[in-house]
Amino acid sequence: MIGPRVRRLPCLVLLATAVLVTGCVGPSRTDADYHRKASNSAEAMRSAVETGRLVADLVLRDRAFGNYANVAATEAEQAADGVQAAFDSVQPPSTAADDVREKFDALLQAATGALGDLRIAVRRHLLGDVRKAADDLKKISAQLEPLVGV
Repeated sequence: MIGPRVRRLPCLVLLATAVLVTGCVGPSRTDADYHRKASNSAEAMRSAVETGRLVADLVLRDRAFGNYANVAATEAEQAADGVQAAFDSVQPPSTAADDVREKFDALLQAATGALGDLRIAVRRHLLGDVRKAADDLKKISAQLEPLVGV
């Protein structure tokens, strides 16, 4: 049985993501501001990724109802899509920031892709694919961690 904390998790993640993403939208006038927006995006994306990892863990341990896992995986993917869209809308202020954008955007795309893979695997109840998505999300989370709070 899923406890009330776990049931509220997707809502809390979406709320936190919305708050963090709103700080990412708009132009950046300096490289420092751009890096701050990238850091906020990394934090929001890591939240979505960690939610995906939690969903995968619950599915793999047979601790979540199918409908719950489906909704939670879908909401984590949607949150990640929002983070990526918000970051991509920020104008890099310099060519140095263009390099940051290119590298960071690849990581954001990897995260949204892995969350999409998780959603598909959860809906199809393909445990091997859920496990692979969880492994991918773990690696992505580790890559995002040092970017948070920079």
